[in-house]
Amino acid sequence: MISPLAENSALESMKSSKYKLLRRFSTPTVPDYGVDKLYKESDARMWVQKCPHCGKEQVMDYDKNVKQIGPDSGIDLIGRIVLPGTFEFVCRYCGKPLDRWYGGHWEATAPSAGRRHGYLISQLDATWVSADSLKQTEMQSPSKQYFYNYTLGKPYEDKSVKFYASDVLDHRIDYSRPKDRNNYKFVSAGIDWGTHADNLVILGLTPSGRIDVMDIKEIKQVSGIEHIEEDLNAIIRELNKYQPDIVLPDIGYSANGNYIDKLRKYYGLSKVYGVKVRSAQSNGDPAAYFNDNAGIVTIDKLTQNVIMMGNMRRGDIHFWNDVDIDLKRYISHWSNVIIRTDEDEDSETHEVKLVKRILRKGPDHEAQASVYSMVGLTHLLNLESQSTQMPLRASFLEDTLGTPDQTDIIKELDIGNTFSNK
Repeated sequence: MISPLAENSALESMKSSKYKLLRRFSTPTVPDYGVDKLYKESDARMWVQKCPHCGKEQVMDYDKNVKQIGPDSGIDLIGRIVLPGTFEFVCRYCGKPLDRWYGGHWEATAPSAGRRHGYLISQLDATWVSADSLKQTEMQSPSKQYFYNYTLGKPYEDKSVKFYASDVLDHRIDYSRPKDRNNYKFVSAGIDWGTHADNLVILGLTPSGRIDVMDIKEIKQVSGIEHIEEDLNAIIRELNKYQPDIVLPDIGYSANGNYIDKLRKYYGLSKVYGVKVRSAQSNGDPAAYFNDNAGIVTIDKLTQNVIMMGNMRRGDIHFWNDVDIDLKRYISHWSNVIIRTDEDEDSETHEVKLVKRILRKGPDHEAQASVYSMVGLTHLLNLESQSTQMPLRASFLEDTLGTPDQTDIIKELDIGNTFSNK
């Protein structure tokens, strides 16, 4: 996807054109993001096939229109090769062979006045691509997302790195929103600055080892010289309720100027660490690197997000019982976090590698603030472990960054260990 600024610039320059024709071509990645979002906002045209036997029309579906007709010996499990004549395209209704050369037409599945034309183009509709070659591609694909995106032209979201509202809602316990730090051994705060609002998430550890979300706040920014640093003062007032042991504000957004320096002066150098996140591409490093002299902690953003998702999914993070506006917004922000697998080609060697990246499809500030807060709480536990020479007893620190989902045929034939993608 090109940057929104560049796209808006191109659209503005087209206003003087009498044609005003803009075409976008791309491969979908995850649902409701990028070209998939644009397609859903269009008239959503699909290529419809008509069965010459039963006369029923259908959009080609990989699971329903591809059938094995040859023996299992036509599938070479070691070489991951499918011999010709093992699979064929069939009608999903009558099961007879489907001739994809004739009888097809485009049909708008979401017609509406004024909508742009959108076309879903899949290898299922390419008459020169056989069912055997599709199955072979599925066997050789490094992940299910890769196969869905690049072969079927469909979005796919890896469930192992996806947030679900139940990750929060299922782990509410019978406690009210705390008003102070009483009953908490450690308190950590994470702050994510924004262009229109700042977001704060505070985590607390009880003496028994339970982790609670103590506070979630969105603090609106107000323009005007009379409101300078009003949002910062509001954050400090909120922090003072809980007297945090550590504060981790994001340093990636510079519009807030010297806010971090002012937090350091207020709470002390040993308590405030600016969070420096690596690029959207992950190197899989689960460690957080604290620099006490510079007052900075460097993290792999994707890995820390996955760790926090794992913490919530396992029930290691607890939430107050009332589903209020703050908890709803928190869930919404986590739902906007996208983790996907992309292809990267080396410009010199042309070697193609699969890399994981973290993106967002909407505001995710409170998700990131909670990640920073968790990094701070983990640091406090590490320091305690070192000072007492006791083993760290926090199972929620495990790295949950798993391997991508395998394709269905790899799972079905149990050949996951016979091939590795380098």
